[in-house]
Amino acid sequence: MKSFIFTLAACAAIAMPAAEEVLFRSDFRNDRELKGWFDVGNSYIQGVPQAKPTKGLRFGKTIEDGGEIILKADANSMGMTHLFSKPVLVDDNLKSLTLKIVFRQNPKAAAGITEMSLTSRRQPSATNGGPFWPGRDSGVSVRGYSYSAQAPNFIYWRKDGSDNKKFHSTAPYNLFPRSVLKDWTTAVITYDHEKKILSFDCDGVKSLVYRNVDLKGVEFNSCFVSYNMNEYKSIEVFCVKK
Repeated sequence: MKSFIFTLAACAAIAMPAAEEVLFRSDFRNDRELKGWFDVGNSYIQGVPQAKPTKGLRFGKTIEDGGEIILKADANSMGMTHLFSKPVLVDDNLKSLTLKIVFRQNPKAAAGITEMSLTSRRQPSATNGGPFWPGRDSGVSVRGYSYSAQAPNFIYWRKDGSDNKKFHSTAPYNLFPRSVLKDWTTAVITYDHEKKILSFDCDGVKSLVYRNVDLKGVEFNSCFVSYNMNEYKSIEVFCVKK
């Protein structure tokens, strides 16, 4: 009888799906003041890698749009960041880590870079408004330009400050084309630790995959998204564990 019960328990464990855990989920309707969000490049002491921000978000605000509350970003090339509810260590128990955003871009926005990232940083990067401090930090990111030029359109992973990039080999190269961003668009970047794959998927854009990516030992702490007159309906980070 004990053997039978053990067998049932073992089968149940095998059949049980992996656990998905939400690490951050925006709620702009109930968080009109955008607590926990910080500008990258403006809310800290310039040039100090680990300086704590002194002010909240200054270049983004919540607005009502068709009955929904969204985050509207200003027209600059910087970005904003938010900590997870808790750190996530890349170890043998982690299957994947994902950042998913639903956004669009104001048609009046100048041509520029849109970036979305998962980073090891605990404080905003006190440099040029990007997700990482030059020469340090770890994480995964996608940088997409409005137009089809190969150089500024890529996904990349970074470990201890060293970048590794992946581009589309054929046109169209742009990862965030204007024709797509005029409407609400879902974009997803996922690091699959089991398969050692970094992938990017976006409505209306061909997928981009980077293989042989290994971020074991990295502790992820925050997410980053760009301004550039983007409007965000939702921003979510979640992981899947074994």
